[in-house]
Amino acid sequence: MGWKYALLFLVLAGCATKETEVNSALTSYAQPVVSAQGSANETFLLPSQDDPYSSLISAKYDEMRFGFDNNLRTLEISRLSNRQSLLPQLKPGMSARARGVVDLNVSVKQVLYDGGVFKAQHSSDDHEAVLKQVELLRELNAEASKEIETYLNYKENIEVASLLTGIAEYFQDLVDLAETRVNGGVGSDSEVSLFQLKLSEIRTDARIAEADADADLAILGAEIAEKPVAPFRFHETHLPLTIVEAIAYREFRDSALKLARKETNPQLILEGNAGYDPINGLPSSGVGLTIDSAPIAIGGNVGVKFAAQELALAEHKLKMTVKEAERQTERKRARISALQAQHLETESLMMQSKSRFHNFSDQFRAGTANLTEAASLLETMRQSMETKLRLKYRILNLQRELAEEGGHFWNISKG
Repeated sequence: MGWKYALLFLVLAGCATKETEVNSALTSYAQPVVSAQGSANETFLLPSQDDPYSSLISAKYDEMRFGFDNNLRTLEISRLSNRQSLLPQLKPGMSARARGVVDLNVSVKQVLYDGGVFKAQHSSDDHEAVLKQVELLRELNAEASKEIETYLNYKENIEVASLLTGIAEYFQDLVDLAETRVNGGVGSDSEVSLFQLKLSEIRTDARIAEADADADLAILGAEIAEKPVAPFRFHETHLPLTIVEAIAYREFRDSALKLARKETNPQLILEGNAGYDPINGLPSSGVGLTIDSAPIAIGGNVGVKFAAQELALAEHKLKMTVKEAERQTERKRARISALQAQHLETESLMMQSKSRFHNFSDQFRAGTANLTEAASLLETMRQSMETKLRLKYRILNLQRELAEEGGHFWNISKG
């Protein structure tokens, strides 16, 4: 019986597989998956942005965490199935003969040499789980980015409503002054109508901005909405997540090709059976070795060829993804740079328009300016102030998109 226990020990020892090696770009993402100490209860994603973004990101992670936990549980089941393939396969059975006679039997199958399939399958399962982990992160990233976009839209609309309300007060002063001049016989009704029209337009725009802000507030909640806007943080070493996913997909296809090749290797199997013949009253048994191998296919193994083609496609996809990610990143950075320059220019124009408008009262009393010119100055000041505000949030949203694509929302725990 000693040789049986030794055989079982060797089989169990063969199930102990080293941690799967992954591309260095995937190390941080793969650690919770391929590590023997990985646990679904561990948090490997930590927000790297300041509040309020970190609160929005954490809340979205809590909502979507089941997907990450399920990925780990699925991998554990795959590993169990793979280990079971090397353990003795016990199969009880029975067969019926004439006159109600029943034969009882049991068969045992033990793989002595699997041709390297176990290790290749273990690696393939791990790489598939890593790929799923990155896919889930990209999905989570997109959802978190939407939440942040809603927050930025809320803050923008609040600031726009406040700005327009202030401008409306200036126009109300002009309306009052124009009406006073009409009543005094020195003004015209057309001036009053012009200012009232502008006042109505501005108040309507302010109400629209307030309504949009209220709609966003219902999604965000008052606690988050009260927090001030913060700049985004960027990590110098982060790869865009589209590239990370393409690398993970390429690694998975490479492991699938290795598995397909291993599956064509012959396997050495020990088979035994034991039974009982009720007619003769005698037990039966038998033990033998068999070699199980895939049939020789003319033209090559189709499974291997298919896996090789999938790997070639994944490598091409990786190259194209790198080019596209670089192009998109440079495009957004160029836009941000251009908008920042425009923001500075607009700020200068805004200060000039403010100065001209506030000097209007002196010019009006001196008789060198009229109310229509005041309305024009006020409209210019409004446009410059609103443009500056809109530019601020266009820049923030482009930075948000850069942070999303680059995975800058997170600090990935390395265990």
